[in-house]
Amino acid sequence: MWPVLRRFKRKQTAQIPSKTAPVQWFNAGDVLRLSFAKHPATGEPVKIGSGHYSTVYTGRIHFKTEQGITRRRVAIKVYNSQLTPEQADGLQRTIDLLRVGKVPYLPKMGLYCLTNRDSASVSNVPAGTWVVVSQLFGSSKRGSKVPYRISETSLSRSSMDKLIKIGVAVANQGLRPALDLSVVSKNQSFVVPLDLDGVRLASDKSNASTLLSLIECITPQSGTREKRRLLKLALREAKPGLKAFLERQEQWL
Repeated sequence: MWPVLRRFKRKQTAQIPSKTAPVQWFNAGDVLRLSFAKHPATGEPVKIGSGHYSTVYTGRIHFKTEQGITRRRVAIKVYNSQLTPEQADGLQRTIDLLRVGKVPYLPKMGLYCLTNRDSASVSNVPAGTWVVVSQLFGSSKRGSKVPYRISETSLSRSSMDKLIKIGVAVANQGLRPALDLSVVSKNQSFVVPLDLDGVRLASDKSNASTLLSLIECITPQSGTREKRRLLKLALREAKPGLKAFLERQEQWL
């Protein structure tokens, strides 16, 4: 069981748009601490990657369950400019919508506010910082399953199908399907990181256009036949409003 990593007051629940079903969250007391992994030689935090807006580290989350204390390997996304509570709440609401919409292959993730104890494991991230914590697969001993760049390999038909299903599921929730296509997961559960900063409310027309761009992006070397196959898959998965705009684009391919 995975706790949603959000520091509410006890017995407080997340407030999400009324059109979605209520979601019960774990209390803050269930999360004991979050620790950043350290490189054994340098003692520096272990980075997965970094960009203009954020840096992602590896770490572990410690929380209480009925069976006792449980630990999970996680990715910790730290924004270069600290999130305000309002911005953190907006990102959590996006995650809420994706979860309620049962988006496939969605990594378990949530917003978390670092405590003094948490920040003690990393020197440059102070207490009170909001971070995004999500599942991380593999282990340092057996070989990491951290995603690799899409440009280094061609996508299989199965992988392309999964990406389309993810994109349509996000769009069905009225959200822009901003998938992070710079990486694709190598693990069997095919967890693809979502670009949460780009997932925002959007119209069916806009989302249909984004899905068509997604098809083009993942089939750069494929012919029209493969593009049409993916579009038909999107049409089968889409809700009526989104489907109507996708149908208008069949001639585009």
